Amino acid sequence: MWKEGDKSFYFDTNVAYSVSQQNDWESTSPAFREANVQGKNLIEWLPGSTIWAGKRFYQRHDVHMIDFYYWDISGPGAGIENIDLGFGKLSLAATRSSESGGSATFADRDANGDRIYDNVVPNDVFDVRLAGMEINPGGTLELGVDYGHTNIPDDYYLQPGASKDGWMFTAEHTQSMLKGFNKFVVQYGTDSMTSNGKGIPQGGSVDNDGSMIRVIDHGAITLAGPVGPDVRRYVPEH
Repeated sequence: MWKEGDKSFYFDTNVAYSVSQQNDWESTSPAFREANVQGKNLIEWLPGSTIWAGKRFYQRHDVHMIDFYYWDISGPGAGIENIDLGFGKLSLAATRSSESGGSATFADRDANGDRIYDNVVPNDVFDVRLAGMEINPGGTLELGVDYGHTNIPDDYYLQPGASKDGWMFTAEHTQSMLKGFNKFVVQYGTDSMTSNGKGIPQGGSVDNDGSMIRVIDHGAITLAGPVGPDVRRYVPEH
């Protein structure tokens, strides 16, 4: 969109389509998976940092071979990332997601007068990450904390016993090895952050009051020439 020296604005979009492929003519509704604006090097005393706003895939962590995302707060939001602290890079973000049900207004009642909790529950997550810390030869450490909280309007009610909020802590060590890498991950989550276990809260739920501990080890190494097979190890959630 705009560039002057090291400063720039970038408009990022990602559109997805899906059709059943059963007929010659098939209509479809596109989904904007990403639509955001990113400004790089806009703050002179924070060189290399990026300010962003909109909907985006935000620093997703996954076991690629099985398409399993264990740290993913993607969605509409805003933040600043890659602030160079000398020993690592700091990123701050806030995003929003919604549950399909879990809240009610004063008028949402059944024939017996009991509340019907079938309205959408907006959830916000606040994310802090410190990445790129070199702690051993060929090894880096990333630490993160996520806080999720419901954000319903004042005249809405949550179900009695709804978790409302929760925390998730992540530590990930990445080691370069055999022309590839190995990642060792430890995560701990509480209450609303345990539902899907990847950083998106569900504070309107009454079934996620508790905690989660997860340990993952995965990676890829080269066993042959320039192209070799992937080798993965995965420890499921406890």
